Amino acid sequence: VRNKLNKHLIFLMVQKRKAQFQNAMTSAINSMGQYISSKNKVLQVINAKLSALNPFDILKRGYSICYDREKKVIYKDAGVLRAEQEVYVKLYKGSFKSLIREVEHEE
Repeated sequence: VRNKLNKHLIFLMVQKRKAQFQNAMTSAINSMGQYISSKNKVLQVINAKLSALNPFDILKRGYSICYDREKKVIYKDAGVLRAEQEVYVKLYKGSFKSLIREVEHEE
């Protein structure tokens, strides 16, 4: 009888430990899922910010990039340009070369 009782107690202890282990595993898996989900959200925010700053994504929105003959970007100021100067314009789909006829510079 005592041997059967010991076996039964051992079986119950093993079952209890097994349940505790399964609960710990479930908890760990859930925690990892939450951690990965939160990091994924952070990456999505960073990706959106990078995309907003990416010059080629800006081109998708209808803007262009203008370059001089040396392939330097012409920034903000038309005062650096002159009549009869060739410029290169990059669009989202393709590019073209243009000859400046007139420059209007604003102060």
